[in-house]
Amino acid sequence: MRNEDDVQFRPRLKGRKRSERVPSISSLSRLVRKARGGHVLRGYRAPHVPSPKSYSRRVTVKMRFVKMNAYGRHAATMHIGYLERDNVEKDGSRGQMYGSDGEFRRDDFIRVIDGEPHQFRIIISPEDAHELDLTTFTRDLMKQVEKDLGRELEWGAVNHYNTDHPHTHAVIRGIDRQGREVMIDREYISNGIRRRAQELATRELGVKSEIEYQQDMIRQISAQKVTSLDWRLEQLEQGGVITSEALQGRAGRLHVDKILFRRLQMLESLGLATSGQYGVWYMQEGWKERLRELGIREERFRTMHDAIGGDPSRYRILGLEHREIEGRLTRIGIDDEYRDRYYYIIETRDGKAYYADAGRHSNEAAYAEHDIVKAEMTVDSRAKKADIAINSIATKNDGIYSKEMHLASIKDDMIRLSNRKLVTKEEFVDAHVMRMHKLVSMGLAEPAERDGEWVVDPDMQQKIRELDAKQPLYMVRVQRKGGSLAHQETYRGRTWLDMYTDDPDAAGAHYGFGKEVREAARRRAVFLQNELQVDPADPARARQLDRIERQGLASEHSQKTGYRYRPAEKLMKLQGTVSDTGSLASGRRYAMITSERSREFTLVPWRKEYTASLGKQAEVSRTVSGGRWMMRQIGKDLGR
Repeated sequence: MRNEDDVQFRPRLKGRKRSERVPSISSLSRLVRKARGGHVLRGYRAPHVPSPKSYSRRVTVKMRFVKMNAYGRHAATMHIGYLERDNVEKDGSRGQMYGSDGEFRRDDFIRVIDGEPHQFRIIISPEDAHELDLTTFTRDLMKQVEKDLGRELEWGAVNHYNTDHPHTHAVIRGIDRQGREVMIDREYISNGIRRRAQELATRELGVKSEIEYQQDMIRQISAQKVTSLDWRLEQLEQGGVITSEALQGRAGRLHVDKILFRRLQMLESLGLATSGQYGVWYMQEGWKERLRELGIREERFRTMHDAIGGDPSRYRILGLEHREIEGRLTRIGIDDEYRDRYYYIIETRDGKAYYADAGRHSNEAAYAEHDIVKAEMTVDSRAKKADIAINSIATKNDGIYSKEMHLASIKDDMIRLSNRKLVTKEEFVDAHVMRMHKLVSMGLAEPAERDGEWVVDPDMQQKIRELDAKQPLYMVRVQRKGGSLAHQETYRGRTWLDMYTDDPDAAGAHYGFGKEVREAARRRAVFLQNELQVDPADPARARQLDRIERQGLASEHSQKTGYRYRPAEKLMKLQGTVSDTGSLASGRRYAMITSERSREFTLVPWRKEYTASLGKQAEVSRTVSGGRWMMRQIGKDLGR
């Protein structure tokens, strides 16, 4: 940001000689660039790569820059796990990482590199991937990238064949083999590497014939998504209008104008264009964005059909019209491999199926496919805890947030986060720096002249609140309600199915997941009656099942340790060490108090405040009124 006082006046007369001039910022940047091997802002400037000819083979390349702060390092580990997951190779096996040659060592590649500032993630998807050896193709491409950048890169890749379009995921480390920082020019990221990939694919498979070219364009006519034809139409559009003269004069190759005309007719059927007199077409405002949304919707419905089949009329998208659902988690998948966005497919008792966009909030460790879950659309806030510290530091520093000042303000070397995780103060501040980049993208901050400093909008927090009110940010929260139906049928404790054992015929629809729930509820009712001697219609059956579950847990622990179980509601007093049983299949959780002296233990329902007592001495005693208990850490009451 500049003001009138910053304007530099440069009189023409009596100027300095060339040898006397003060070095400019640009000249200093060139010196730094030469030393670092890259442009200060844009990275290493690779040679210009010319655009491919129209007959060239198409290759889609997406490249993402990921900073290696505390979050980035964790995300990088998760990303490698995603690349190497099951069922992605040709034979359905786990993904196998490879590098430039047969001597590639996977464990050496994924090691932590001190001082690594960032990494690059790449998705390479040739249109004719089925006809290529993806491993050889990727190695040749990366060899060309190294030649363009003049660097020996550290990179690893995994091929994925689990989609209709086989593709390759590659990771380039932010430090090359000589220990120098890798910086890549923005133009090369946007276009250069894709053009190199197209050159290689064309060299391997040959140029497209005229027939292949025409067939490819004809296939795009009826597509309900953005295609290369739409990019051509956008170039021909003038003020929301496309004329027949524009189609004939600038379409290029023979028959392309007829293909574009048929594409316009398709867009008209979708309500995105209107034909007028004299060969004039009027495009709806935002037609391309709406077409992109249609493409996303169609792709999601196709994903649902692959997962569950059945009648597409029962497919739904979890959103404002359907904010809360409960049912079986049929599939967890990746919605956007480029940005690590997840999705869930959930079947409900009424026979419908929902696609839920989970964004980057997936917690696969908390639930598995076939679990019963509750999914809810909730309003999230763009405001983050880091904003408070950023605003505080900027207020004290004339509107400037400084990484150095933030580090200097923290006295302790280690910081405990709200989730009780310990991080170094450098990692803590790195997370705030990452937040600063997000604030820049939101227009609420901008980089200052000095590296590691930003000019922060003084009304930043208020503007975020106003944006939240004007454009609510929605996210999906998922809560596990139980295991699979098969597991619940014979579980010796409370289950989700028990809500329907009193009247199985009303448990769901006569088709789809509803039918499965009805049948499972009948079998569960028989099991409760015959095996557990619990009336499946008894309103108090949940308490009986909790007691059975707790007794089973206690019996198993007694057999394992030889300790005697004493129910909390019957004992007078027991003092021992507190431990946690973890969540059981029913969702219930207990604190276990074990006395090493008397070789006894008891179980009490878990409370959040017990976390602080884990591994410490506590006492459980019956209250004066009897029948109830109270637990307290030695010297501190914890609750009842």
